[in-house]
Amino acid sequence: MVLQNVTECEQLLLGHHTKVILSKEAQAAVAVKQDKRSETFRDALHTTWKQLNELTMKMISMHHKSVKHVQHDLFLGHGVLSTW
Repeated sequence: MVLQNVTECEQLLLGHHTKVILSKEAQAAVAVKQDKRSETFRDALHTTWKQLNELTMKMISMHHKSVKHVQHDLFLGHGVLSTW
């Protein structure tokens, strides 16, 4: 069934879409791009956790609190500060 005068957005809502078949070279290029994005994300996530741990240790020593206390306040307090 082909719908005429239907926008792309409406097609998505209706579930009608064109199936795209990529060549082997295009599939390989997409896979490399996805792997690179995934690696970049994992690196950024690792860096963020490392910085969070370093700041947690700094807060523990500065304010004489336990690891558990600081982590609890950081993780539960995040929900209060989050705007999204």
